[in-house]
Amino acid sequence: MAFTLPTQTDAQTETETETETEDETVFGGERVEDYEDYWKTIDMIRLLKKSCKALGVAKKKDKGRSPWADHYCHFDAIAYGDDENEGLKQKCASLDGNLPTYKDEFEEPEGEFDKITKDNCEDFGLPADSFGEDEDPIFVPVDYEAPEEVWYQTEGEEVETETVKETFETVNRVGDATSDELLEAIEEAGMKVVWA
Repeated sequence: MAFTLPTQTDAQTETETETETEDETVFGGERVEDYEDYWKTIDMIRLLKKSCKALGVAKKKDKGRSPWADHYCHFDAIAYGDDENEGLKQKCASLDGNLPTYKDEFEEPEGEFDKITKDNCEDFGLPADSFGEDEDPIFVPVDYEAPEEVWYQTEGEEVETETVKETFETVNRVGDATSDELLEAIEEAGMKVVWA
């Protein structure tokens, strides 16, 4: 027989066990506030990224148009910083370990959470194909209030009819008859006009 596996000695087994124990206890069982916050924030980003995709909302381009995009941008700024503030990622870079190691050691963040996985994501309105096979669960605080609407409702500015007609008449070659037609077109388009 040309190939055989070597037999491990007791010394090899002890060294491997010590290494595994050291890796598992980088934080010594002590929770670290910045890692806790970073973990929770990253999970919110993951949730909102999946939610925005399912709803057809552009995460950043629809900021100001969709509360879902606004929530995403809020958590993104907390995690990665913005022009004025350092993000949690930068704060955690100076700490021992890293977020994956922290998550492995504690398995769940502190607090009360809904745990969303590939197996139960449809119960939360997310498509099952939005989760990878080995994807970590998403921990969502039970007190998180998701937006009720996909898009903000916008309302037109109310103006008096005479103001609208006067504005039209300032345009070259627009007289009374044309301004009346334009006013009618505005009303048909659903814009509000306050009658004087």
